[in-house]
Amino acid sequence: MLIFADDIDPGERFLVAADLVATELHNSLFQLSCNESSGDSKNRCILSSLAVEEFFKCAGFKSKVQSVVCVIRGANWPGSPKSVKFGGSHTAILGDPNAQCGTGEWAGHLIALVEVEGNSFLVDTTLYNRIRPQWAELTGMVVISTRPDRLRLFQEQECCSYLGGYASTDGAWEISYYLNESNNVWASAPDTREEARWKAPAHALACKLQNLIES
Repeated sequence: MLIFADDIDPGERFLVAADLVATELHNSLFQLSCNESSGDSKNRCILSSLAVEEFFKCAGFKSKVQSVVCVIRGANWPGSPKSVKFGGSHTAILGDPNAQCGTGEWAGHLIALVEVEGNSFLVDTTLYNRIRPQWAELTGMVVISTRPDRLRLFQEQECCSYLGGYASTDGAWEISYYLNESNNVWASAPDTREEARWKAPAHALACKLQNLIES
């Protein structure tokens, strides 16, 4: 997991918790909530984000899930970043509000927001299918501090306001998140209907975190 916190120190407990999410979340979800027919949680942002929200709550943090648009832009994308809308040949988008979806699909993306001592961090654990060879630093999970003074790659859209972003140290890509609170169709998705599917793995990880902190 990549943690982009600018000059903010999120504290040891949060860093240990984030590391536990990175190393064990998807294995726990697959064993307890998924199977070969239902798919991997790495591609299921609703299930994964609900588990992250529950885990951080159990760990003593304020946390909630949030519908967003995530835009990952290659550094060589032509045109002015401030004058374009979502999309482009060198861009990957999750939660594109203009996407066409099939039956049972959702044109959205869900992440968890975690409050840490007056600061807020977004936790995205389902970027795996957006990794590209030319974006070497990008991992399947990120934690980004939500600061309004961070770079903005695109104009704010009617439905979406800027949440947080980061530019890779090698200059190959930039990532931004935008709130899309009106896109709440996820709340009736199948992965929300059986709370044990995400709560059991989250509670197990929270117990492990407590043991790690106390050891």
